Amino acid sequence: MLFMISLGFIASLLMIGFMHLITISGIANANMIQAIGGLVTRERKSSFKIGLMIYFLAGILFSIGYQQILSQLQSSSPAVLIFAGIFLGFAHGLIVGFAIVIEAVGRHPLPEFRNAGFSVAIAHILGHMVYGVSIGAGLTWQFAKSDAVINNIVQSNGIIYLLSALVIGLLSIFVIGTRERLKQGVAASALQKTSTDQ
Repeated sequence: MLFMISLGFIASLLMIGFMHLITISGIANANMIQAIGGLVTRERKSSFKIGLMIYFLAGILFSIGYQQILSQLQSSSPAVLIFAGIFLGFAHGLIVGFAIVIEAVGRHPLPEFRNAGFSVAIAHILGHMVYGVSIGAGLTWQFAKSDAVINNIVQSNGIIYLLSALVIGLLSIFVIGTRERLKQGVAASALQKTSTDQ
């Protein structure tokens, strides 16, 4: 069970890192954490913390489902597990992406998420595919541990994979949080300047 939870956390870190890259590149507003948190708090100020908790909880719970489905394949083939993970991520992302586009347009409490279009749906599909491939790769690593020859190779690379995922995810969370604090500071400064100018 600890492996399943850890894999869900790592896959969630990788997905949020990928989604953050889409957001900062300007391709689409794929800031899932802020969007999820905003649905609950209905304001920008505290939406990041709430969204982060909900996101990781959902990521861990969905990973258990992904892992259960992938284990039903009764295959330890890396290609099968990884491609099945990609397919699950695609299907999951398709549902989430288009649900967001249909439900968020004009109704999200935060104005920046009311204009969800096709690019947002595609971003969510791709993000969920990253999540799925991470789950498939993690299961490949777990199954490979039983083979003595592959075990040595995978364990050394597996540690690098886990550490890389952790660093990328934590950096993404730090950058997102810092960026949000800077935006709030700039907005507060502009508001203060406007009030002193009057």
